[in-house]
Amino acid sequence: MRRVNFADKFKESCLYKELYLNHRDELFLGIRNGYLNIYYNNISIAKVSYSAKGQVRCEINEYYFTGISNSPILTLSSEQEIADWIIARYETIKRNSDKKTNEEKKSQSHLFIKNNRNKESEWYCTDVEWRRPQDNEHPDFNARFDIVAISKKAPHRIAIIELKYGRDSVDGSSGLMKHITDFYKFSLYGYFDDFKMETWSILKNLRELDPDYPQELDQIQLGQIDCHPEFYVITLDNNAYGHQCTPRQTIGGYLFNDSSRWNSPRVSSNTIESKFGDVTNPGNDKVFVKFLFSSSTMNDLREMNVIDIIEDSIYKEPSKQIENNSSNQVSSPVERRRVANYREKEKCRQLALLRQDSDVFYGAHGGGTFNNRNWEFCIKNDESYKNLYKRIVNECIDYFHSENIVFWGSEGIPNHILSSQVACLNHLFAIRQDKEIVLKLAKMLIGEDAIDVEPMKCDRALTYISFEVTSSRDYLNEKIVKRGANCTSVDAAILAIMENGTKMLIPIEWKYTEGNEYNIDKSGKEGSGKERLRRYSHLIDNSCQLLSIPNGYLHTIYFVEPFYQLMRQTLWAEQVIAHKEIEYIKADDFIHVHVIPKGNAQLLHRKYRYSDKGLENTWRSQIIDQKKYRWVTPEEIARVISLSGKYTELVKYLSVRYGYNIDTQKSQD
Repeated sequence: MRRVNFADKFKESCLYKELYLNHRDELFLGIRNGYLNIYYNNISIAKVSYSAKGQVRCEINEYYFTGISNSPILTLSSEQEIADWIIARYETIKRNSDKKTNEEKKSQSHLFIKNNRNKESEWYCTDVEWRRPQDNEHPDFNARFDIVAISKKAPHRIAIIELKYGRDSVDGSSGLMKHITDFYKFSLYGYFDDFKMETWSILKNLRELDPDYPQELDQIQLGQIDCHPEFYVITLDNNAYGHQCTPRQTIGGYLFNDSSRWNSPRVSSNTIESKFGDVTNPGNDKVFVKFLFSSSTMNDLREMNVIDIIEDSIYKEPSKQIENNSSNQVSSPVERRRVANYREKEKCRQLALLRQDSDVFYGAHGGGTFNNRNWEFCIKNDESYKNLYKRIVNECIDYFHSENIVFWGSEGIPNHILSSQVACLNHLFAIRQDKEIVLKLAKMLIGEDAIDVEPMKCDRALTYISFEVTSSRDYLNEKIVKRGANCTSVDAAILAIMENGTKMLIPIEWKYTEGNEYNIDKSGKEGSGKERLRRYSHLIDNSCQLLSIPNGYLHTIYFVEPFYQLMRQTLWAEQVIAHKEIEYIKADDFIHVHVIPKGNAQLLHRKYRYSDKGLENTWRSQIIDQKKYRWVTPEEIARVISLSGKYTELVKYLSVRYGYNIDTQKSQD
């Protein structure tokens, strides 16, 4: 009777039959010397080995069950233990793994899995995170290669791939110079022969374990593998955000002495060319590297069914100029002045409308009181209702009164012409009872999967958009639940029904010219800062959407505006859903919508403390499910209203008041 080998034993286990085979769209195997790793998000979540007697040994960090960093390793020694701990708690493992990963790791995982599921791909991925054991003869070699792939056609070429995601990933200690140096030393020190043998051995195990193992490699012999490796640097998200250059242009500045090669804005003082020559030249006798660039982002990869990791057409697509991504950074003095002046520009434009006695403010006068002072940009207090679109004034006042909602500032309709609450009401209040247009708006905000909208049961009247929405009870340790004052609320909310029957809560946070007053840390060791930490820290730790921070939340991004508000609204949405049996809003999930004008660069693109990134990139780095956050502009919302053909007067008002360029000729009242 033949001895049971490692692959056969693993194939009998629940790890293989119930975990790996059922989740091959998000898991893959890494074959090691005497054990294997199970990868999710390109991070090993379990190490599996067998004793000489066939006894299983599965090691997994307790972090994946608790979410607590620096947890010990848990060793499981039976199929039952593995079933109880891993199979039954797989969703928990995934959720905690998601907290540790980043876009680059997730991209590696998608490329690996979707390439190997693609029977038409010319390549087959065999390994990730390859690292050679310590070589005492060459202690300076400490490379870790992202992905290893082999071509399906003979002679079988081996590709060693480094993956980069976006512009910020190309410098620093793990940047280009180190990668090129690692490639060079790998060849110089003669490691490839052992590497070929190792790859060949891995293939024999994968042939037994991977249902997608390619037939072309079934009978591969060691001698059929090419004698030289091919080196690749693949860069995803090769796009220009705002006024930044593309990653390709940035990389060119590190590669070449001549900035014109890849149209780079600047050249490094220590270029790769100065050390290795032109590494993009196939005739380079030191090292030759192929660079591939794709504008595809992580969201794009999610939508793709299959990929060819090297030969795919995504590497031929041009980069994009993306204005609305918060990776834009304010750099030049001119740009800083432009950014800082957004509020002033809007103030001047609206003041001109106020002074012109235009239909927008229908005869209102400036000089009203705000913060105990009179200001030209505040409407006279007894005329503050003229800050609203005239057709909604009476109904809006009645709505706030009947629903017991407090206007911002608690003194009636805000009289500041740049009020974001007023902007939200001006855009949304007139359509709140129009089910057809609210559904179209929901589709724009969260996708075509929205097939209906439900009345907002938190309101007494029939409405499909509710304003200044709170929960019915205090779940956030805030002691008070009052719509519009002294507790966490959202500016507006919609409840959509999705194709699969789930009810999707859409909390909407509306911004206009805010930004200059933000970036302040609201945490502290005493007083209100300490109280904020007490209220929310435990809730963040237990959130399924917010990433926990191992050493606590004092002086962290969660307590810096505007993220402090986003954090509280995320916790609020989670708690409303968790308590849907007793809440008026019966939601199963949520998508958080942030409405911000694209011109408000001070809010969108400033470098925030603790992250040194813009708003969207900062917030996305703190959340788990990226689909649950969306930034839209108010003009996009106005365009949806315009396309309905029912609100000509409103759309004209919004276009003049807020500076939109919307054609209303086809609309009718």
